[in-house]
Amino acid sequence: MATAYTGAQYSANASPRHIVATGVQHETGTFALSAALVINDTIKMFKIPKGARVISVEVDLCPVDNTATPLIIVDVGDSTSATHFGSFTAAQAKTGYRLKDIIVGNLLYTYAADDYLVLTVSTGPGVTPLSTGTIRAAMTYVFDY
Repeated sequence: MATAYTGAQYSANASPRHIVATGVQHETGTFALSAALVINDTIKMFKIPKGARVISVEVDLCPVDNTATPLIIVDVGDSTSATHFGSFTAAQAKTGYRLKDIIVGNLLYTYAADDYLVLTVSTGPGVTPLSTGTIRAAMTYVFDY
């Protein structure tokens, strides 16, 4: 059964915003696995504020599927599009991987309303999913003043 998880920063309802320079901010979030991920699980990592114009998104996915031929697919997006920023392939989910590229067309995407960075399991794991590790995420965005 799918579960809606929340990262530590989402649960606290306040992300640690790091001001990099005037108008430039950086959000970070973590999620400690306590169970194996299954299809349709979601993890809300942190809030993306209204007006944010995204310049980078990075997600460090720990290994989550140890099956010989892994199956799990983990998407990186928001409430409007599960794959807004990209997806981890099954091979990347087996070994762990750092996603640091934004899908073409989404660089400088501007949020018209508050949203959240959400990870979604779009394809379930194989027979040996992993249930420990930490997922980390970061986003840098600018505001037009």
